Amino acid sequence: MDEQFGGQIQKIQWNNNLKSLWLSFYFIFGIIFYVTLLLTAVLLVIAALAYAVDPQNFTNELRGFELKPNNIYRIGKPYVKMFVFVILATMWFFKQSLGDVGYFFSAQRLELPHDDPFYKTLENLCIERGLRVPHLYLWHENIFPEECVTGAVVQDLRKGASLVITPATYHLPDEEMEAFLAQVVYRIESRDVLFLSLLCFFGFFPDHLRAGTHKTLAKILTPFLKITDMVLKPVRNMILNMRFGRSEVGAITLTKKKAPMAALLEKLAPLETVRLYFHDQYLPLFITKTNEEYRKALIKKA
Repeated sequence: MDEQFGGQIQKIQWNNNLKSLWLSFYFIFGIIFYVTLLLTAVLLVIAALAYAVDPQNFTNELRGFELKPNNIYRIGKPYVKMFVFVILATMWFFKQSLGDVGYFFSAQRLELPHDDPFYKTLENLCIERGLRVPHLYLWHENIFPEECVTGAVVQDLRKGASLVITPATYHLPDEEMEAFLAQVVYRIESRDVLFLSLLCFFGFFPDHLRAGTHKTLAKILTPFLKITDMVLKPVRNMILNMRFGRSEVGAITLTKKKAPMAALLEKLAPLETVRLYFHDQYLPLFITKTNEEYRKALIKKA
């Protein structure tokens, strides 16, 4: 790839940041859509039963219905409950799951000497940006295929960052390793890691709701959750492409090299591969390949 810079880095970062933030409001619509879908189904069943028992009384009640404060409160209550659930689930995720990264990702703590090339590169990038070196974890070879290049970047509520990598990532060639670690540092510095962590819940709330619900109730809710997830999925994918592309372009400001970033993109494990080993709702935390043509075009414009 041509190493000549096009002066588009800040523009690409700003545009992708703005677009992905605006698209994120779509997840609020997703919550409203899900509750409305569920309420409509419940009300239709209740209405059908009421009409079957006493058609005349049902018709009179329907005609006399008014949007009084009490009725508005009853209608709005399920929406408020759902928003509270998503917020509490997010807080639990930060406190419990990201508080014990090794357990959550089934990874071992990786202690490297200061003269280790991987650690030294990461440390230098962190020093350049005034950041603490994130804690390192390594997946066992039986978690991912031997050739799988990927990693997950997380940050807890105390702003303590961690990086989980595969053995193949640790053994990347020097320039590609630097390109990978530059993305890690950029995610932490730009707070993209926080945005992507929030996306794990707001973008995938149907999965969390299904997992956190009693099995019997979950079976009843599954059709509504699947429909809602189908509505969210296209926007979710767009946001992931934009944010991942933004991280790559931002990381170039640290490495000052475009070719290794493009070469790394070819080696990264595709999102579909990572999906085989981790739940969809945690995919935003990973550094992985999505829409390669779009992301290569961003690197070329940078």
